[in-house]
Amino acid sequence: MITALDLMQRFKKQLGSGSKWEICSTWVDIFTKIATFKFKIKPMGKHHLGEFEELVLLTVAVLYGEAYGVSILNEMENRLKRGISIGSLRTVLNRLEKKGYLTSKFGESTAMRGGKRKRYFLVTKYGQKALQETREQRQQLWDDIPRIAFD
Repeated sequence: MITALDLMQRFKKQLGSGSKWEICSTWVDIFTKIATFKFKIKPMGKHHLGEFEELVLLTVAVLYGEAYGVSILNEMENRLKRGISIGSLRTVLNRLEKKGYLTSKFGESTAMRGGKRKRYFLVTKYGQKALQETREQRQQLWDDIPRIAFD
């Protein structure tokens, strides 16, 4: 199925870059509405999360106030029953923070950790919105599955 975004990208290619596209870019919302109505294409949400990003955000929310690297890793491994590397987790945490979905702050240093401080993460309002959109998209897919598909 072709998405409204695909149609817009094709349209942009035909126009080329420069002033033509800048003038037409103001019509993107109208174009999306027309494509949605005429072709029954649902516009893509503003927030796109990969599966692992979604799982990390959800886990940070579950651990509210106690979400730091090792606690997130342990919670995910326990719930998902699969191994996760700390390196991939750190990469995703940094990416989600750059996107504005997470915020972090450092806790107090402790002798037990050799003077290192824990970095605690919280889901931002923007992250909550991304999770909500992802949930709605998935639910719509589940709702649209014909009963016969799973017989």
